[in-house]
Amino acid sequence: MATSVEPTAAAKPIAPSTTVPASGAATASRDRVLAIGGGIVLLALVGGGLLLWGGRRKEEFAARAMDKALAAVDAGNLPVAAQEFQRVFDNYKGTMAANRAAVMLARVRLENGQTEIAIQGLRDFLKSGPSGDAAASANALLGAALENQGKPAEAADAYLKAADASPLGVQQGEYLLDAGRAQVAAGQKDAAIATYRRITTTLDPKIPAHAEALVRLAELTGGAN
Repeated sequence: MATSVEPTAAAKPIAPSTTVPASGAATASRDRVLAIGGGIVLLALVGGGLLLWGGRRKEEFAARAMDKALAAVDAGNLPVAAQEFQRVFDNYKGTMAANRAAVMLARVRLENGQTEIAIQGLRDFLKSGPSGDAAASANALLGAALENQGKPAEAADAYLKAADASPLGVQQGEYLLDAGRAQVAAGQKDAAIATYRRITTTLDPKIPAHAEALVRLAELTGGAN
């Protein structure tokens, strides 16, 4: 009698895989990174543009406020001018107009006889770290105020800082002449000679300060320039 054989169970069909191939996953991930990166760059560009636009608007408003202060000066109304310069400096710090306002405010105070307040204001402004013309003008005005107070050594130091900060050779020459004069008044003959020689050896001989520096050197050295 033949032995019966049980039929083999039918194999279960394999479900199609829903897993993304490795290469596809990497591509998708890279696309997401690129999309995120592109978004960050776009935001940075937009943000930078807004900052630039905001900076320009701030400069415009500061310039208008400065015009108002200067109009008060032209009208001879120094108390109002001082208030307006202070307002420009307080409200628009970091702008060119605010830097100019700080110097003009000190100038008005000096005109009103408020020398100590002017000097302290200039020193506070210089501590904020202005550069270029702003630093040069502030230091030059500080030097003049100190010189008027009978403090030639301090004045000379301020004038030298003004010369160092000035981007223009003509102004540098003028500030160095001021420094030399103050040094002579302070009894600093050797320092004055060095300052005048700085003019004659480092600056353009065509500037007016060059000829005067030669005269001052002749006076201090007996003609041995």
